[in-house]
Amino acid sequence: MTSTAVPNSFKVIIVGGSISGLTLAHALHRAGIPHTVLEKRKTITFDGGASISLQSNGLRILDQLGLYQDILKTTAPIRVSIWRDSNGKVVRKSRFMQMVEERHGYPILCLERSELLDVLYEKYEKKEHIVTSSEVVKVDSRRDEVVVSTKNGKVYKGDIVVGADGIHSSIRKYMWDVERERDSEAARKAENCKLAKTCSVGDIY
Repeated sequence: MTSTAVPNSFKVIIVGGSISGLTLAHALHRAGIPHTVLEKRKTITFDGGASISLQSNGLRILDQLGLYQDILKTTAPIRVSIWRDSNGKVVRKSRFMQMVEERHGYPILCLERSELLDVLYEKYEKKEHIVTSSEVVKVDSRRDEVVVSTKNGKVYKGDIVVGADGIHSSIRKYMWDVERERDSEAARKAENCKLAKTCSVGDIY
């Protein structure tokens, strides 16, 4: 199988220093692809957010990026699940998670989101590529490049923008704005299902 080389000038702009954004940054760094991560918060790590569960398939990728052992130090694998009634009596016991580890080579881990962000950030070698206090306010797609402007007046140019900025994604909003300007079928379906309050991915795509 032949591979297509990425031009040296090719650059990725990642909007959001999230779990997905930082994981992508690790992968791009390993591949030698220039990139910049723009995060609107003052810091990458923070105390907040729901805890997270990492499954075997995800841990395999994180292991390839050299992060698995550090993540494993923050928690312990879940191997047995026990259900009890209101009196504390065991009503069910399952070793499903242990079977997952035996079959796939990696366990199921539960940890705080902040702990995972800590590992992703601390193990990232090129921290100068992560720019905090950089809330994106505008994305301009041009013929040969994409230009991203931030609230603090900085401008970043690249070849592709990746939205990793969470549920209130500014990049997703920008993409839908573009679709509305094109009056695309996807945009019309999205507007119709919003009015009916019955939106789903299948309705739009």
